[in-house]
Amino acid sequence: MTTDTPSGHEAEWQELERWRKRIDSIDRELTALLDERLDCAGRISALKSVMGEEVLQPEREKEVIHNVIERAGSEEKSRTLVNIYRSILEESRLFQHGCKNRAGSAPEA
Repeated sequence: MTTDTPSGHEAEWQELERWRKRIDSIDRELTALLDERLDCAGRISALKSVMGEEVLQPEREKEVIHNVIERAGSEEKSRTLVNIYRSILEESRLFQHGCKNRAGSAPEA
């Protein structure tokens, strides 16, 4: 990040930097939470394998999206959060498939 600022906008650049630091802090929290979410997804994958269930559970995904919509602060944020969560759900499914494949190819003890 450069320290050169256009003349007359020093206060705005300082405020911008404060907001960016706040986003960096939120990103650290999100990364930790998403990492924990993937741990949960891995455990769910193992349970689904034992139960003979498919990774894709459309009703559960609808429930997750519904929960996101219910908690969103506005209509505009709701649309954006739904898109983000669709991506999270897709990546979570891929992660579960990977866990299932690794478990299926592991040598028996």
